[in-house]
Amino acid sequence: MLRSLRGRVSERKLCLFACACLRRIGKLLPDDRCRRAVEVIERCADGLASGAEQDAALADAEAAEAASIGPAQAAARAVASAWSTAEHARSAAAQASPDPIEARRHQPGLLRDLTGNPCRPVPVELAWLERNGGRVAQFARMLYDEHRFTDLPRLADMLK
Repeated sequence: MLRSLRGRVSERKLCLFACACLRRIGKLLPDDRCRRAVEVIERCADGLASGAEQDAALADAEAAEAASIGPAQAAARAVASAWSTAEHARSAAAQASPDPIEARRHQPGLLRDLTGNPCRPVPVELAWLERNGGRVAQFARMLYDEHRFTDLPRLADMLK
């Protein structure tokens, strides 16, 4: 699925897809260095992380990988590989998972959550964001900024 989206999906969405794959193996990450690195990668997607932050986060993930063994090392490798491509991160995250086959089955859903169904694109009406005096757009931004994705059904209700 990733190959079919090349050139049709923004680097931002691919970066966020890599982070979604990494978050699914979050319990396997060896330490806070790797968790912070995932946060930096997410901020990079939005252009909010400096080059120095990116370099430090990558170095931390690589150091965590070198200091770990077994599943923790594989999880740290997945974080370090996320800096190169979404494909590497996806593959490494699945491999680090306790059940790589189940992880690979789940990944297309993550990708569709970010990119939509490439066979059925849904146009976004800008008027939707202006509903209720712009509160829909404000609420959507808050959910994204605060990582409150469990509240997305409330956003959907606002769009009805």
